[in-house]
Amino acid sequence: MQILPANKVWLVILLQLGLTLILAASLLMLDRTESISGLVGGLAATISNTIFAAVVFRRYSQLKPGRLVGSYYAAEFIKLAITALFFLIAIMSIKPLSIVAMLGIYLVVHLASVFFVILFGRG
Repeated sequence: MQILPANKVWLVILLQLGLTLILAASLLMLDRTESISGLVGGLAATISNTIFAAVVFRRYSQLKPGRLVGSYYAAEFIKLAITALFFLIAIMSIKPLSIVAMLGIYLVVHLASVFFVILFGRG
C-alpha cells in the first residue's frame, strides 16, 4: 500500500483549509447564510481529514505495514463518525442553514484532496 509522505498529507490539509476559507468568503458576496453554511461544510471536511491523518500517522512505521492498515480502517471509521456528528450539530443548531451550500462545499473540499495529490505528486 502506497501512501503520501506525512509532510504532503499536512500540506493537502492546509490547502483544504485555504480552499474552505476562500469558498466561504466567496459565498459571503451572495448571502451570509450561504457563507456560514459553506464554512461549516468545508470545516467538516477539513477537520475530519485532519483527524484521519493524525490517527493514521500517529504511530506510522514502514516496518509494520499491518499496523498501518489497522490504523487506516480505524481512522476512516472515526472520520465518518465525526463528519456525521458535525453535520448533525450544524443541522440542529444553525438556523437558518443552507444544506446545499454546506454539502456542496463539503464535497468540493473533500474531493479537492485528490487534485492536490495529483498537482503536488507523491514524491
